[in-house]
Amino acid sequence: MTEQKYYRPLDDAQIKRDDPRNVGDLKITKLSVGEDGSEVELTATPTELNQLHGSVITELTPTAPGAGISGGTGTVCDITVVKTGNIIKTDIYLNLTGLTSKNTDHDVIGTGTAAAYITKITTAVNGAIFAGEIKCKVVPTTGDTDIDLYSSTAATGKYDDAAGGLAGSVALTNIGASHAIGTTRNLTALPAADTYLYLASTSVAGVYDAGILVITLYGYAG
Repeated sequence: MTEQKYYRPLDDAQIKRDDPRNVGDLKITKLSVGEDGSEVELTATPTELNQLHGSVITELTPTAPGAGISGGTGTVCDITVVKTGNIIKTDIYLNLTGLTSKNTDHDVIGTGTAAAYITKITTAVNGAIFAGEIKCKVVPTTGDTDIDLYSSTAATGKYDDAAGGLAGSVALTNIGASHAIGTTRNLTALPAADTYLYLASTSVAGVYDAGILVITLYGYAG
């Protein structure tokens, strides 16, 4: 005789398994959430739940950094893009360890001779950028601490190239001071669609042994 298994994990809901009539189905007639004794019945419709899962909150795939960034020893460039409704938030976590700054004003920070862009901004992934900021989480050391952000239509910018000399170059910040832990610098210009992001040093040459910056961009997908 086949054993029938029944589960009553939530209130009056009954989930019946191992019944040939319900193979592949999971049927719940009532669902409540919360601590025992203070549950709240879930009233969202299947359509609303599907919308929340599939279209309201979506994780998008960004353009990976160039080898002139990702190739640094100890360097981490982790990019997360999340769309909530029509607002897209791009978070770029950048551990500078292993990258090199140049003592020439606004030369590209990177390593080796490969392209040192952080990512490419596209409307499809990042939206139309309407705001942005750079936060210092760990103070950069043994390299330049006055670091600016540039955008360019060129995907070929590498360490020691003049950021301002790249095709379609735009200075997104001109901080003129060292990054200090906890500081937030708002972008004074915004990256256009189909441009690449670069970091640029100002006056100190060196290989970073520490330093974490978080770049956050806000875009509109409507």
